[in-house]
Amino acid sequence: MAPRLLLADRRADSCWLWLEDLGDGGGHWDVARYALAARHLGRFNGAFPAGSFDAPWLTRDWIGIWILRGFGSRGGVVVENDAIWEHPLIRSGFALGTRERLRRFLADRERIVQRLNARPHALGHLDAFRKNLFDRAGPTGERETALIDWSYLGYGPIGAEVGHLVIGSVAFADYRQDIRALADACIPAYLEGLRAAGWKGSEAEVREGYALSAARWVCIVGWLTAVLDPARQQQMETWMGQPLAESIAQAGARTTYLLDLIDGVLG
Repeated sequence: MAPRLLLADRRADSCWLWLEDLGDGGGHWDVARYALAARHLGRFNGAFPAGSFDAPWLTRDWIGIWILRGFGSRGGVVVENDAIWEHPLIRSGFALGTRERLRRFLADRERIVQRLNARPHALGHLDAFRKNLFDRAGPTGERETALIDWSYLGYGPIGAEVGHLVIGSVAFADYRQDIRALADACIPAYLEGLRAAGWKGSEAEVREGYALSAARWVCIVGWLTAVLDPARQQQMETWMGQPLAESIAQAGARTTYLLDLIDGVLG
């Protein structure tokens, strides 16, 4: 799952790690390749249910912290900015009523985190989206999924890992992927990986964890301020490789999907 360690050079004041070269991570992944990564992630999560491994450097309640005090807590700055929501690109890109739905979401974050924390937990990477994933050949030629950036490694709600894979990849890497088609392929594959590792929980627990993990992504909307700043608009278009109007339309559709997921659990 991680790049192969070739050499660890420990010195008095530092440690140098020589790792496998995974390449540049480029290349298009189709839905089937994402599903394979989901299966690999499920196998990893399933092998380490809560309590099976401990270390002082593991993250604790990282998703809850993100939602309540991290980026997820800053969405209100954008949600309450009238100039953003009155802009033509936002008005055309986001469904009518989205702003009010976001207000309700922000008010309900404590309950969402409580529901997430009530899910069974497992050890996870917790940031397994496309830009952190690499395809490589295993010793016998089978495809493996290697991951970089393990800084969030810790215990998280079951199902959240595949949520990061699907939602994070579409939100921040593979913008044109159909998020529903990706979820339809990746969630069953993730379950297969869990079962292969011996995990015996229910599919409902996984799907609820996936749905509630959407809370991590709902309010990462700070970049929408670009509609008010031509220089920032150019930066965003360069970064995303597409017109800002297209990115906003994608974000609008994705936000509706995420809010629907959360509402489907909370009622």
